[in-house]
Amino acid sequence: MWLHNTLDQLPPEAGALFRDPAFLGDLRWLIVVSEWHRQAMIATTNVDPLQIVVIPNASEMVDTDLKRFSERVDRPILIHASRQHRGMEVLIPAAHMVPDDFELWVFNDFNPDSVDLPDEIAEIVLDPRIVYFGDTPRATVAQHMARAHIHAYPAYWQETSCLVQIEAMKAGLLSVTSQVAALPETGMGHSMVVPLNGPDDRDGDIQAFAYSLSEAIGIVNNGLWVPKTQVEDAHEQYSWFRATERWAELHGRL
Repeated sequence: MWLHNTLDQLPPEAGALFRDPAFLGDLRWLIVVSEWHRQAMIATTNVDPLQIVVIPNASEMVDTDLKRFSERVDRPILIHASRQHRGMEVLIPAAHMVPDDFELWVFNDFNPDSVDLPDEIAEIVLDPRIVYFGDTPRATVAQHMARAHIHAYPAYWQETSCLVQIEAMKAGLLSVTSQVAALPETGMGHSMVVPLNGPDDRDGDIQAFAYSLSEAIGIVNNGLWVPKTQVEDAHEQYSWFRATERWAELHGRL
């Protein structure tokens, strides 16, 4: 079985399957997408840990020019390309708090024109520095990502491996993420990781993420972000060539 989610992100039938002795008796390998994901499955199932194999996600290289980071950037471009329930409740008010000049491009299912926003919320959501593109084809997002500078992702959602973060790293962006689930592992030490306390302390998390966004903007502004090693590491870890090698190795064990 090749699994990309934790059991609590799936219908109840999935959890029942992993409690079924007949299913567990027939299961040879459980393939997951990160070491964090592996530990989560060990904690929530009766699968033998020796049967759980990590094969990380893979993606294409993003066609990008890293020279855009080599000199001062007066107005950095931030990008968020995950569904609105994956970080928007922290990101938008945090971005509104940032005093620096920037542009935030949001690609997801949120459309501010489709909801009735109270005045105090509208002031935040309709910050002129934030641009909402709506649902957008993947190739178009990749073209915009190749022009951006910072990937902003303060998720509470438990990512088992974040493809958007992988693509942002390959495009050279400085990722600013929460510490939740597999996000630090996915970042391989290159990301700015912001400890968030969770929805019960959302106001504190918003302030903490706003501070880190401002710090990231300052780094990019002053030409201090050098993404070459990140891009090389991300390509090595998350290339289709490496994925093919890992699947071939597993095949050899069958």
